[in-house]
Amino acid sequence: MEKKTLGGTIRSIALCGCACLALGAANAAHATLIAYDGFHYTGTSIDGQNGGTGFSGGWVDGDMDFAALSDDGVSLTTGAYNLAPVGSRISGRDIPGFGSGSEVYRNLAVPIDMNAEQTIYTSFLVRRDSTATSEQKIQLSLRTSTGVLRHRTAMSNGDAFFVDTTTGAKFGETVVDGETYLIVSKLVTHSAGTPDESYLMVYNSSQTADASEPAVWTATDTGDTASIMTSIHLDLGTDPNFTGMVDEIRIGTTWQDVVGEVSLTGDLDGDGFVGINDLNIVLGAWNQNVPPANPAADPSGDGFVGIDDLNTVLGNWNAGTPPSAVAVPEPASLCLLGGMGLMALRRR
Repeated sequence: MEKKTLGGTIRSIALCGCACLALGAANAAHATLIAYDGFHYTGTSIDGQNGGTGFSGGWVDGDMDFAALSDDGVSLTTGAYNLAPVGSRISGRDIPGFGSGSEVYRNLAVPIDMNAEQTIYTSFLVRRDSTATSEQKIQLSLRTSTGVLRHRTAMSNGDAFFVDTTTGAKFGETVVDGETYLIVSKLVTHSAGTPDESYLMVYNSSQTADASEPAVWTATDTGDTASIMTSIHLDLGTDPNFTGMVDEIRIGTTWQDVVGEVSLTGDLDGDGFVGINDLNIVLGAWNQNVPPANPAADPSGDGFVGIDDLNTVLGNWNAGTPPSAVAVPEPASLCLLGGMGLMALRRR
């Protein structure tokens, strides 16, 4: 069956627009993770485990009272994001009577200066299986070299999530036992004297994390920390009827670092933004059948790269988070530029 396309005319318009865009576009890459640990370990003790990236040394459990590694190769899973968990998970509880405070920690390779103007994102997976009424918290925190807590996200001893900087906990949605959650936090730090800002987002396994940073967060908090964070700490409750699970800890400088590239219509290259790279994928396979052409160029799924696929990209133009702070023309500008190029071709 003959496919309905505008042939060379559309191709000329799009190609001219593409060329004009390319002249003003800068090459960019996503920021890298500051730190990551997926608990891809063997054995049941967390003490001394030294995998992942972005850390200086292994996990430290000085009094050997922290929850065990599951050592079964089974990760916590969720449909909330497109990242693939690996290895095992933390599963259990703290053993009471062997100390207090955060029971296991790991030093960061590069400390986080909370006196600087910057934004830090964290994410991790959590699950609580409990019939307990107290001491059932699951907490991830950033701390100073002396153990002073300055930013934490957690499941509370009650039935809610919270984010806390220095002024007190701010609560999010209610915890459901047996449910795996993706917890995402944002910490915006400022110079001393200006309050830092903490934000919390919670996604259950039936929800999909936002493709880009949300405008409205589940909970917020503020406080002037004026500290240098040197380590992350994990703390679990001690009730014998409580089992806390933690997996896939990520710390980064962008939303995508810790949430991954969530599926976005028109985002053919998976960079979290619909723009010039996606247009190039369609134009590079224009008027070709799939296969042999690149399947990514056929978002309509009809086995042919044509006007429907071009419309998918242009109809979602500028959606998502740009990978760099460059101005990207709207589709109307693209068509205008392309039209100008077409007119020039006709005059020749």
